[in-house]
Amino acid sequence: MNSTDRKSVLAKKEYKNFGLLVGVIFIIIAFIPVIKGRNLNVYTAVIGSILIILALIAPYFLYPVYKIWMKVGHILGKINAFIILSVIYYVILTPGAVFARLIKGSNKKYAFKSDELTTWIKREPGNPSEDIKRMF
Repeated sequence: MNSTDRKSVLAKKEYKNFGLLVGVIFIIIAFIPVIKGRNLNVYTAVIGSILIILALIAPYFLYPVYKIWMKVGHILGKINAFIILSVIYYVILTPGAVFARLIKGSNKKYAFKSDELTTWIKREPGNPSEDIKRMF
């Protein structure tokens, strides 16, 4: 079996799993109104049934739907990541940094002094042989 055959077998399995999963989800969504005493959502049930039938009979027909679904999922993932990371930054990190500065004060050790040309900290030379022996 060469790599092209493996890819097609994996793709077929992926399309089949996609069709079955999304089809079952659509059918579950179609039956939710029935549980609440309303009418069945026929269009959603038909779409779910078509997806399941295609997944069982000819999974390769699901390729265009699968590609669109994956692109939409990728875009939504980027949007979600941006929103979640923004919330974490502005709700957790920013107030934490402000609070830490209020408590500790600003770090004067590294502040720029107008009479010096650099913020470089002058240190005495160490023992290089000792540094090499005990690096960590």
